[in-house]
Amino acid sequence: MNEETKNWEDSIVAEVREIRETHARQFNYDLRAIVRDLMEKQRQREAEGVKFVTFLSPEEQSRNLSDASQSNLK
Repeated sequence: MNEETKNWEDSIVAEVREIRETHARQFNYDLRAIVRDLMEKQRQREAEGVKFVTFLSPEEQSRNLSDASQSNLK
């Protein structure tokens, strides 16, 4: 790694890290409390109509595709 690479910092990454650090500090770095808080915030946002992207395993993806094709045949 050269000197230029070592000194380079992405301002967006730095901002996200600072937000994450501030949030973690509020919960005394208790991972369970952090996750509980994030899950509650997600539930609140979903109640407001926000949709969240979920990533499915390959098995779930194929099952969903199979279910969709079955429902299209009816």
